Amino acid sequence: MNDAGAFAWQVAEVLESGQDRVRLRFAPPRSCQRCSEGRGCGAGVFGALFPRRELEVEMPSRAGFEVGQWVRVGIPSTTLVLTAFAVYGLPLLGFVVGALPAYWWIDSSPWRDFFSLVGGLALAVTAVWCGGCAARFGRQPHIEPLSCRPEASKSII
Repeated sequence: MNDAGAFAWQVAEVLESGQDRVRLRFAPPRSCQRCSEGRGCGAGVFGALFPRRELEVEMPSRAGFEVGQWVRVGIPSTTLVLTAFAVYGLPLLGFVVGALPAYWWIDSSPWRDFFSLVGGLALAVTAVWCGGCAARFGRQPHIEPLSCRPEASKSII
């Protein structure tokens, strides 16, 4: 069994199940425990400005689940970090690397800015495509059944 601390978990409800696939509905994330205690980073306050809706995702699963069953889906923390870098870091790095050569090599001021922008955007778009491919590679979520609904484990007090 995998170490639960090495995964980022999210609870979902099974909508359909069959033939090595399962379709899940994820509820919008609530504020984290630190935000509830007033010690958060502030992302919860910013996130409240943009309401999130439920998300339905189809993913591979070798286990058979029943419709209506609650599960938790985990992604390894290292995969989450590498995916974030591929999606956000590579395009930024691509823009900088694409813009610098034109800026250094072209002497004419108006053309320098134009070609730097074109070079930066071209490499950033290429990096977005590569980042999307890298984000899909090796992404195998871990799905575990829950014994009760997520709300059933919350205290009334």
